[in-house]
Parts: sequence; C-alpha cells; structure tokens
Amino acid sequence: MRTNLKTFEFSTILVVAALLVFSSCNTNKYLVGDQKYVAPSKYSIKADKRIKNKSDIQFELSNLEKQKPNAKLLGIARARLWYHYRIQAKQDSSKFDKWIARVIAEEPSILDSVQTDVSAKNMVTYLKRKGYFDATVNWSLKIKKHTAASVYDIDLASVYTIDTAMLNSRDTALLEIINRFSEETFLKTGEPLSFENYQLERNRIRAILRNHGYAQFQNNFFTRLRGDSTIQDDRHMVRIEYDIITPTDSTYHRKFRIGEITVLPSYTPETSLLLTHDSIINDIRFRTQDGTFEVKPKTILENIFLNKGEQYRQVDQDKTSIQLSNLGIFRFVSIKPIFPPDDSGVIDFEIYLTTNKKLALGINAEINNTNRTSTSTSLVGTALSINWRNRNLFKGAELLLLNVEGGLEIDPSSSNRLISNVNFSPEISVFIPRFIDYIGIWKRIGKKNPNDTQPGFYKQLLDNASSRLSLRYSYVSLDNFYTFNSFESSFGYNADNIRGKSYSIDHIGIDYLTPTIDSTFASTAPVLLQRSLTRQLITGLFFKELDRKSVRRIDRKNSTQTTLLHVEQSGMEAFAIDQIFNRSDTLRVGNSELSKFFALSYDWSRVRRFNLNNA
Repeated sequence: MRTNLKTFEFSTILVVAALLVFSSCNTNKYLVGDQKYVAPSKYSIKADKRIKNKSDIQFELSNLEKQKPNAKLLGIARARLWYHYRIQAKQDSSKFDKWIARVIAEEPSILDSVQTDVSAKNMVTYLKRKGYFDATVNWSLKIKKHTAASVYDIDLASVYTIDTAMLNSRDTALLEIINRFSEETFLKTGEPLSFENYQLERNRIRAILRNHGYAQFQNNFFTRLRGDSTIQDDRHMVRIEYDIITPTDSTYHRKFRIGEITVLPSYTPETSLLLTHDSIINDIRFRTQDGTFEVKPKTILENIFLNKGEQYRQVDQDKTSIQLSNLGIFRFVSIKPIFPPDDSGVIDFEIYLTTNKKLALGINAEINNTNRTSTSTSLVGTALSINWRNRNLFKGAELLLLNVEGGLEIDPSSSNRLISNVNFSPEISVFIPRFIDYIGIWKRIGKKNPNDTQPGFYKQLLDNASSRLSLRYSYVSLDNFYTFNSFESSFGYNADNIRGKSYSIDHIGIDYLTPTIDSTFASTAPVLLQRSLTRQLITGLFFKELDRKSVRRIDRKNSTQTTLLHVEQSGMEAFAIDQIFNRSDTLRVGNSELSKFFALSYDWSRVRRFNLNNA
C-alpha cells in the first residue's frame, strides 16, 4: 500500500509539472502580429579601469528597466500569464476565479522598444549621478520566435573623483560651525563625484546646523555643485564648489532657543476644546480637562528632552518623540514647533499625546497532529494561549503581561490512558519604562571612552533600556518519558537600538528544576540526558544571562547579516565561596546542588532576499 501511495504522489507531481509546462507554451497563441513576450535582459558592462562594484551597478541598472518578464510560478515561465488568459476567456467568473485573477494571474508583458529606449536613457542619467559623466548605454534586441530580450551595451568610461571641495556662505557663523566637523565630510579627495555623496553631505550639514539652534535650516539653502575638471595621470579630478544661501529676508540664518512647552496628555480631536485646565510642572504646561492624568506627569517629564531656555537641538526633539512613543501607552505622539512671527528667536512647542487602550486580551488556539516514529502512534494535540496586558499598571506606563499557555496530546488508539502528554505554563512579567541600575554595576563599568564620539554604553542604557521582572512556572509531562516542574524568576533589562544592537540582560536569576524520569525510559536514555534531568538549582546574583542581536544591511541587494551572542552562567557566587573557604564539597540549598556552568554561543548568518514573484 505504501509503495502505491508513493507512486501516486510521484505521478501527480509529474502531471502537475507537465500541465505547467504545457500552460506556458500554450500562451504563445495569444500573441498578435509581431508581438513578443519580454525575456530577461542581458548586460555588458565595461570601463576604462577595473570596476570594483560591478554587480551592484548591474543590480541598480536592472531596477531602472521599464519592462520586466512575466513572473514564474513554481519555476515555470508564464504560468501566471496562462491563468490570466484562462480567466479572460470565461464569460462568468466565480469567486475562486476572481481570487486567482487578483493573487496569481498576471497580465502579459509585451516588448515595447520605446520603453527599452527610455530605460537606456534612465540608465545614463543614473550613471551620471554616480560620477560616470561620460557613460554611454546602447541597446539592441535579441529576438526569438515568441520572445525578445533587451541587450544593453554599457560603457562606463572613467569615474570622476573629487580633487577639492569648497563651501561658501555669507553667513560666517554657519561656516564656523560646519568647519568644526570637516573631517566627517562625504566630499573627500578621491571619492566619486556622485549625487549620492552630495546628498549625504547636505544631510550631514543640515543635521549639524539643526543641532546647533538652526531649527529652520533645510536642504533648499544649498546651491548646485559647480565644478572644474582636470585630467591627471589618467584620473578625472574635479574641483567642486557650492554655496549656502541666506533667507530672502535676511543676511543670516536665525538661531533659536526653546520657549514654552505645552503637553496635551490625553489629546483627541474631539476633546481638544475641552482641555482648559492648566498645570505647570517643572516649567512645562499640562493641559487637561479637569486636572487628572491617565499617565503620571513624572513619567512624561522623564521622557521630554526639550528644556526651556536651552538652545534648540533636533536630536532632543527626535529623542523626545521616540521615547514617548516607546512607552507603549501612547498611540499617537506629535510634537509641533511654533515659530515666532518676530525676531525673538524663541520656539514654543506643543506635544500632543493620544493614549492607547489600557487593557488588551489575546487568545490563540490550535489543533495539531504528532507522529511518534519510536512507537508508531499518532497523537492529536490541542493548545491554548491566553495573553492579557495592562499598559499602564501604576499610571507610569508600566506594562504588566500575563501569559498562560497550555496543551495536551491525546492517543486515540490507547484504551488505558487517553491523555498522553500535558504541558502548562503561566508567566507574569512587569516592564518598567526606565533603567534601574542594579547595585550600580553599569555606572561603574559602562563609562564612556574619552576617544569615542558616541554616548557611552551606560548613557545609552539610561536612554533606551526598560527594566523587567519575570516569574514563570512550567509543568511538562511526557508519557513513558519524564515529568518535570520548573520555577523561573529573573530581573534584568531589555534595550533596543544601542549602536544598532538589541540586548536582553538578566542580572538576578533563580531557576529551580525538579524532574521525574520514567523507569523504563531511564534504563535506555543516554547518560548525558539522564544527568540533565536531575534536580537543578541555577542561580545568578550579579549576572546570569545575556543575549545580544545585531541585524544590518550589507549591500544594495537586500542582503542582511545577523549575529546572535548568548552568554549564560550559574554558580559563580557558589564557586567563589568554595574557593574562599576552601570547601571540597559543593554548596547546596536543601537537597539541591547549585549548578555551576558557563555557556557561550555565537551565531552568524547572512540572508539574501529574492523576489518571490520570480521564483
């Protein structure tokens, strides 16, 4: 019977594959006259010198093409197109046909030489913006019976690089500030003279000035680049020059200080006119309906980094917006600057906060099937997960999470014991939206390196970390294998976006495991597994566990690199006591021996994302 089933499955696969191949061929009859389906394009790229980033250039050029081949389905070309023609031929389409037309079917991609010419011109424009000002793109068509491919012959010639870069402005105060950060410029000698580098430079200067009080400075104050090219030793060098112009009504750019700050902590468009009650706390005005607050003013104030009387900095405004949003209790955060009509140079701010729903409940249930190869039995399982959260537990944006997971597996073939496996796991966690430095550890070890221009690790923890207290109980019973109870408790931190990395740190942690092994399983289980299923007390009083994750994009092709670091230890304190008092026996708590171990793991992966429509 099993052999017949495999034969049937294999035959079915062959039939489906044959139908797909036939369907792709059958679309040719819909071509009219000289029409051709678009085939994948070909590229020939050359330059006067070796091209370092040739694959990236080809990838970017391919994205500029106006026409793309019809997508594949299961690797078969034009299978989606076949569905399009099939549904078009029907006079009355069912709901299923409409779903096919919306999700799977695809309109024909017919070659248009005009679009090919437009694509070639767009490629020339792109290459000039990359510094290849003498680049040329010629195209031709490779025609077959039913398809035609565009062939692009691309000559990059030479890339123009920067010799010197000069910035001018009538506002000498701006130039003085910009020159302090001249080493960070993107317009360095020898770098390609590209529009991308000029954009990066304009954004860099804009950020510098907006962080020095120039709140109204925008990129439109930059003029176009002017250049004078020379050829030295076969290198195309350009001396470039550009200006920062002043506003039309002034000979200089205005600097601003921070004025009045008004917070509307329970804002909605419907109740905006009712917020008439004013409260002044730490020089910040709060407008409410009746003087009551859903979120404590202290919590809001701790996450506002704009200070009355200080010079305006864009980073303080951005940081305020991010930190208030990260509290989780606010669904909408908007910071509105109000510029003065006169020359006072003072900006007032209004901060609009719309609260989120305080309570949320989530329920997830599933039914599954498990096949045990060792016993040739099939189990039917059910699982239920209930998640309840309170986003404002003590009116300080504290997050309370209650999560209960449970499940069981039933053996329908068993007459003795219907329920085979059981698991039950409740968990409670409280997240406090501030960093609580456990006995001052991070203040001591996280000091800033004087040569580092970025904030120190301790400062970034203060800005980004939330403290976490968790309690968890787990009960697992696997019939004929083992049963265990575990109790887990921990205190630590979660922090995201610390120099592009996320951290989960447990300082205090106590885990207690009490397993019971089935006698039959104990006689056959490996020794290492039996040792792991003994009573264990895993402790950490100063440090227990750390997880660090980093995800970054490494090229223009949607490739990402992920690194995961895991460090865990137990018994460091017990080991120290044993060494100090020269103990030969292991420190115990009751009948439980304190586990002593150190674990380190590192994982590196690189992922390239492909367009699934063409897969």
